Amino acid sequence: MLRKDFILLPIFVLMCLCFFAFSAPDDSNPLFPVLQGGKWGYIDKLGKIIIPPQFKWAHLFSDGLAIVADGKDKMKFIDKQGRTVLLYKNNETEFSDGLAAFSIGEKESYSEGFVDKSGRVVINPRFLSVQKFHHGLAAVLERSSKGWGFIDKMGNYRIPPRFSMVPPETDPIRTHHYEDPSWDDASLFTQNSMMVSDQMNFPESFSEGLEPVQVGGVGGDTGFIDTTGKFVIQPQFIWANPFSEGLAAVRVRGGDENFGYIDKNGQIVIKPRFHDAYSFSEGLAGVSWWASGHRSNIPNDKKEGYINHSGQIVFQVECCMSFHFTEGLVPSTAHNITKWGYRDTTGKWAIPPKFSAAHNFDDGIAAVEINGKLGYINKTGNYIWKPTK
Repeated sequence: MLRKDFILLPIFVLMCLCFFAFSAPDDSNPLFPVLQGGKWGYIDKLGKIIIPPQFKWAHLFSDGLAIVADGKDKMKFIDKQGRTVLLYKNNETEFSDGLAAFSIGEKESYSEGFVDKSGRVVINPRFLSVQKFHHGLAAVLERSSKGWGFIDKMGNYRIPPRFSMVPPETDPIRTHHYEDPSWDDASLFTQNSMMVSDQMNFPESFSEGLEPVQVGGVGGDTGFIDTTGKFVIQPQFIWANPFSEGLAAVRVRGGDENFGYIDKNGQIVIKPRFHDAYSFSEGLAGVSWWASGHRSNIPNDKKEGYINHSGQIVFQVECCMSFHFTEGLVPSTAHNITKWGYRDTTGKWAIPPKFSAAHNFDDGIAAVEINGKLGYINKTGNYIWKPTK
């Protein structure tokens, strides 16, 4: 349900996307999970406790609600006052555009649908897989193997099912919840802190009016459709990321099958020369490349860094260029991935590497971790919530 993955037919290909992010961009007055005395609660951006620590684990807020579990493992949705809004019954996921996916059955009878915030079923469970709603549309996978299509909030198809692959959903890392730290000598937050592949920063569905989709089954071509389902950029790429800041990373056929960037006319504006390429944020995009010019086994031949809209390398990093910029800063590592800090858009250290994990800024604060303890800092690097567990 709401799988944060790339899905091919007939095979599901799961990309592990386990990390941390904050409240959805449309959530006003964001709240942030904190751990105190083995219980989870929520603070505001000033570090003030808004919902006292009382939960065994807690999701991030999305669309004004968060999934939590009490001491008896009873799950429910709460609002930002900590009040119970809806009991968790059928594997519901986070809300988006007022709806949340849910599932029933197992194996051959497994199906997914949508409920509203009252718990009322508004779209009957008849799909093999669904994604979140954005701009009134949600990608769904038919059980009939016709492929992926897009439905409206009444459950009617706006774009008939015919695609073999759709991109991962917005902020794939946001389904992650925080466990009791006794789970395995460390919190789930700790265990997933170093898994940074999720930092690809995929924009939401139909970002900038276009959506990358694949046709032709496994190994087919990828192009871009508009909200009517019409191909604006014809299928021709091995894969393509959603548009961000007017550009999209695409993997081209031939040669080393490198990544480059296209504009909304489908014209290549940054030459394909990258081994990996991610979406732009705040004028920069993470990429990797081979210093020798071609894929090789030469030691230290693979380099990583950030480029600008002209394709120029602005600065290099030791690793983990898949992180994206927020509020002028990007989490970055040094010392063989043992210490994390924050770089500015020139590549200089704005906050020196001293944390065992560091996460993107949201509304002026960021989660950091030291020795398994979770804290929050502001953009000067000072704590607004000292690390606790």
